[in-house]
Amino acid sequence: MLKKKKSIIALAGLLSATMIIPVHAQQLIDLTGSLNKTEIFPYVGDFSGVFTTAQPSYWNGSSGAGVMKPFLRVQDSPVEIGINSDLKQNALQYDESAGTWTHSLRREESSVLSGYNIPGLTDPYRDKYYREFLLDVNEPDNGPSYILLSELKVYISDNPNLTGFDGKLSTLESWAADPNPVTGHHTVKAFDLDFKDTNNDGVLDPFDRAVLIDYSLLGSGGGRPDMTVYLPRIYNPAAGTHVFFYTRFGCSTTAGANYDANCQAAINLATTAGKNGVSASSGSEDWAVRQTVINQEVPAPPAILGAFSAFGYMRKLRRRLKEHQASQLAA
Repeated sequence: MLKKKKSIIALAGLLSATMIIPVHAQQLIDLTGSLNKTEIFPYVGDFSGVFTTAQPSYWNGSSGAGVMKPFLRVQDSPVEIGINSDLKQNALQYDESAGTWTHSLRREESSVLSGYNIPGLTDPYRDKYYREFLLDVNEPDNGPSYILLSELKVYISDNPNLTGFDGKLSTLESWAADPNPVTGHHTVKAFDLDFKDTNNDGVLDPFDRAVLIDYSLLGSGGGRPDMTVYLPRIYNPAAGTHVFFYTRFGCSTTAGANYDANCQAAINLATTAGKNGVSASSGSEDWAVRQTVINQEVPAPPAILGAFSAFGYMRKLRRRLKEHQASQLAA
C-alpha cells in the first residue's frame, strides 16, 4: 500500500512538472509546393518580416557557392544551430562552419529593396524599405526534402564576435540587454520568429512559429536562394551596425525542454499537413546576401541630379559654340 501511495505521488509530481512546461501558440508557415509563396510575419507595430520562395528578380538561375555571399553556414543532423561571428573554429558555439562561410556581417553589406519590388507584397506593406537576406538549404533529393526553420532571431550589436550562448531562451534574451551587464557591449534584438504583438498593445508575446521549406522546389544544386527574407528597420545607431542571425533548423524532442516542447508541436503540425522528415539530414544551410549590394532607399538627391543636368547642358552649349566658331573660321 505504501509503495502504491508513493507511486501515485510520484506520478502526480511528474504530471505537474509536465503541465507547467508552456507550449505557446503554434503557427506552421508552409512555404512548400510553389516557388511563388509569400508570407508576411506581423511583429509589433508596423514592423513585419516577409518570407518568400519567389526568386529575386535579379536572379539569373545560376548556382554555386560563389554566386551568393554566405555569412553563416550550419551543418549537422538532426538539428543545426548557429550564429555568425568572426570566432575561430575552436571557439564556435554550435554547428557553424568557420572561415569563408561564417563571419560577422555589417548592416551595409545587405541590400535594401522597396516593398514595391518584393513579390507578393500588397498595401500597406509595400510602402516600406526592407533589408534582404537569402537562405540556401541543402536537403536530399531522393528522400524527404523538407526542412524546418524552427528559430530565427536577429540582433544588432557593436561587437563582431558575440559569444556565450547556451541555447536557452533566457540566456538569449539577457544577452540582448542593452548594454550587456557582463560584456558592456550594446546589443538589441531586431526580430524574433517566435514573438508577435498578438493584442496590438505594443508588447511582444510568445508565439512559436516555424517555417517549412522544400529543397526540391529548385532541384539539385546549391548556391540559389530557396527562401528570401526581408526585414525592415534593421538599424539601431546606439547598438552599432553588426547583424547577427541566430538560427535553428530541425528539432530535438528531448523531454522537459521548453524549446523542444514547442518544436515538437511544429513537427506535429507538419506531420498533420502530410509533410514528414523535417529534420536536418544532409548538407549545409547557408544564410547569405547578394554579391552586388543595392540600396533603393537612397536615390540621387534632386539637387545633384539638377547639377548633373546643368553640367550636361553647359557641355552641349560649349560644343555647339566650338562648332559655330569652327564654321566661321572655315568660311
